[in-house]
Amino acid sequence: GPLFAASSPDRARLVAADTDFAFTLLKQLGSEQRAQNVFVSPYSISTVLQMVANGAGGDTREEIARVLGTAGLETRAVQQAHKELDKAIADARGEVELRVANALWNSVAVELKPAFVSLNREFYGATLDALDFTDPRTGGIVNAWADQHTGGRIKNIIAGRLPGDTSLLLANAIYFKGAWERKFDPKFTQDRPFHLAGGGQRQAPMMRQSGEFPYQEGNGCQAVRLPYKGGRLGMYALLPEPGSSVTKLLATMNASVWQET
Repeated sequence: GPLFAASSPDRARLVAADTDFAFTLLKQLGSEQRAQNVFVSPYSISTVLQMVANGAGGDTREEIARVLGTAGLETRAVQQAHKELDKAIADARGEVELRVANALWNSVAVELKPAFVSLNREFYGATLDALDFTDPRTGGIVNAWADQHTGGRIKNIIAGRLPGDTSLLLANAIYFKGAWERKFDPKFTQDRPFHLAGGGQRQAPMMRQSGEFPYQEGNGCQAVRLPYKGGRLGMYALLPEPGSSVTKLLATMNASVWQET
């Protein structure tokens, strides 16, 4: 889309790698949670793993790079591309609210290497602090951070006490709130049949509007983009073709197919 139209080659490669990772992750989660809704932020997970890679070496670093699809990129290129990507996302906010935050907390008994600290500060905008994980109040500090950076939507990511031998805790928060470029009129919402993953139907209230939107058919689905106010960001909705399913559609998805859709 236009968000990445003027991207550098390394950033374009990172976007493709992140997209491939997103679909691979979604396929894995879908296979583990069949007939359940899956809501996940792959960008959060890839970001945290990239931050971990900044402190890894040898086989561990290579395995993380393989999973993320960044093995063909130099470490410095990944870091710079991520910084550019984060800036592009921030610049695309326009008339919607979109915030991305990273944080690392290390045990007071652990001394982080200066290079690890500086890389995650410079390229991932991470805040870093030391905590006493044996203190039962530590979980409250982490939860307060989540509450602050998600507009109060996520108040508890730590249930109970953290293990006292915790060495390092990494967190990523993404908060989004935006209005549609063209709002749906509630009076057009009607109960319509919703097709269940296991077969059968259930009546569900569905919004409705008519207009011109970016739309495409192919690759086993119909796809439409619904822009948020300002037009720079949008939601993509994909509908599997008749006789297919979400699982079958997802099985065919990767970065190149997504680019074509």
